Formats: sequence, structure tokens, C-alpha cells
Amino acid sequence: MSSKKTIIGALGVLTALSIGATVQADDTTGVVEYTSGGIVFDPDKGGSDPNTQLPTNLDFGAHEIQTENAETWVATMDGTGLPGDGSTLQRGAVAVSDNRGQGNSSWAIKVRQATQFTAGDSTLDGAVLTVDTGTLTNNLSSPPTGTSDIANGELDFAAINNEYAFLTANAGEGIGETSMPLEQFTLSIPANTEKQSATYQTTLVWTISSAPTTP
Repeated sequence: MSSKKTIIGALGVLTALSIGATVQADDTTGVVEYTSGGIVFDPDKGGSDPNTQLPTNLDFGAHEIQTENAETWVATMDGTGLPGDGSTLQRGAVAVSDNRGQGNSSWAIKVRQATQFTAGDSTLDGAVLTVDTGTLTNNLSSPPTGTSDIANGELDFAAINNEYAFLTANAGEGIGETSMPLEQFTLSIPANTEKQSATYQTTLVWTISSAPTTP
């Protein structure tokens, strides 16, 4: 019995040698490296599509003075101040490109109306500027969900020089490409408002703050 086991073992070794042995010689390692793309507010500024960037001017038209009735004008591309069929409305977008590559980073956009509509010493007292917003999008399904003063798709600048929260991305949100369409700008002027023959204007000031990665 002992001899038989020895012979079987020898046959096994011969069989293995006849098949041959596979020897691993070396490895090839594939790598790809990414560096931070940073964070950019209004990334399409100066591009060919005005609907993807902040508008630089809002034209509510030129109108004959009357002081008795309330007025409502919209910003248009043709300077009429009238909505028409909607094709000439001044549109735009508030957009952020966050490619910092930091999973726990955050950012916030705020906006304020610096002054009331003013021409020299004359002011359109009680005038209220409103912006209507569209559907928020984010290409990585990571939209900002933090504090916003937008209510029912509108932001009213009811308080002059007050900083309103427009979009807030909490830690880990707003990564990639985020955009909020600006569908319409409306200027409401109350009845019994004194006006002068002049051009009234104001300024919207947009700011973005970005927080570093949280350890």
C-alpha cells in the first residue's frame, strides 16, 4: 500500500510538468489624475446665449408721465416694457460651476437692490422690483437645498439694500453645474407716485461666498 501511494504521487508530478507552469512577469497600472477646476459664478458670462447668464441691463421702457394710476412694467429686449407674447422678455440665469472636487464644500449666492429707482434727487417711492424664477437644475442631481428667499417662484426686493438669499448649497450640494433661470423682471410702481422727465435707475448687486472643504 505504501509503494502504491508513492507511484501515484510520482505520476501526478509528471502530469503537472507536462502541462507547464504559468509565471506572472509584471503588471501595468493605469492612472488618471484630476485637478481642481475651481468655482465660477456666472460661468457663461459673455457667451452667445444670454439666457444662460446674468443680464447686464434691465430695460422697463419709456413711458409718458402720469401720477394717478399704478403701473406695472416688465423688462424687455425691445424696450417697450410690455410682455407682449413673451418672446421679447429679458431673461437670464443665475449659474454656478463648482468643480473644486471637494465633496463637503458649499456655496451661497445673495443679491440686494442697492438703491430705489432714482433719477438725481427724484425717487420712485414704493416701487418694487420682482424677479420670476424657473426650474433649478444641476447636472449631477445635487441641487442646492439651503436657505432661499425665493417664494412661489418669485423674489421681491421689498426692502432696499437688504441682502436676500438667492441660492444656498449646503455641504456636499451644488457640485457640478447649477443653474436657476430668470424668467421675468417686473417693476411695480404704486398710484400717486410723483415722477420727473428723467431716466430712473437702480443696481442689483450679486455676491457669492464659497466655503472650503469641511474636515
